[in-house]
Amino acid sequence: ACVTCSDICSYPGVVSAINNATKPVFIITTKQTRFAKALLDHAGLTDLPEENIFGLGSGSKVSVIKGLLARPEYKGATVHFVEDRLETLQGASLSLLGARVIYYLASWGYNTEAARQEADEDPQI
Repeated sequence: ACVTCSDICSYPGVVSAINNATKPVFIITTKQTRFAKALLDHAGLTDLPEENIFGLGSGSKVSVIKGLLARPEYKGATVHFVEDRLETLQGASLSLLGARVIYYLASWGYNTEAARQEADEDPQI
């Protein structure tokens, strides 16, 4: 599962969802890795290996997902991509066309009720 870190730890249910997700879990964020790691540690997600956190400077979220899916150990894997920006999900769904990715628009962060409604009507998300 891939999750973006946008202060995710302060939203109800997110920590338990990460803890209960199929392993491995990867965090892809535009925050610096050390900052994301501190947020995750603060939330009690201390068992997430630092090499599974892709922060600022790691490349775009799409390129990180492509890189992960290119690894032999993840051949045929399904990625669950949780993101708080509809535009990011829409762009990723085009860039990752054909990849086994399920897209979720989070109800927190950089979106509005209108964006959530649009996502509800989008068969890719």
